[in-house]
Amino acid sequence: MPQGITIGATRYPTKEAVRNVCRGIVQRYGAGCDITDPDDDAFCRDLLERHPEYDLKRGVGIAHFRVIAHTDHGRRSVGIALVRLDGEVADFSWNACLTPFSQRTQVLAALRHAVAEQVTNARNAALNSGQPLVCSVTGKPIPSATELQGGPCPMVRLPTLQSQFPELAMTAGREQMSYLGFLS
Repeated sequence: MPQGITIGATRYPTKEAVRNVCRGIVQRYGAGCDITDPDDDAFCRDLLERHPEYDLKRGVGIAHFRVIAHTDHGRRSVGIALVRLDGEVADFSWNACLTPFSQRTQVLAALRHAVAEQVTNARNAALNSGQPLVCSVTGKPIPSATELQGGPCPMVRLPTLQSQFPELAMTAGREQMSYLGFLS
């Protein structure tokens, strides 16, 4: 069986060859610069279509692409982001475009997506309550925004859902539910 990966109309011998194209785009433009070459733009569009969360990343539509600098797990890196028609910027991992997510990962993503609004509402309610916040995992107090002074944002969790999450994921996997099937 032939190895390789197809992006748009181009067949690349390996995933590493595609990564090298991405690295070349990043090097040619540099952080903060819009990707203007029509061939580079077409490559980015074709690559992004392979992303497991393509619809979420695309949002209202893609205006163009940009090279961005960001911190990922405490490590500074440079990558590619899309700029939507409404001006919002969304980064994406080119590795995610090359490695399809497993069914379990897709179900977990569906679960996160399904409760995202509830998590946001719970977090905002907790932050606006005026009461001290306590981490549901460690039991330690979570410092206020003024105490953090630009540090990492605390995560307020939903303990009930958190405790059910593994069971829900296992059930979805056992029933071989797709990402969209699980949400419906």
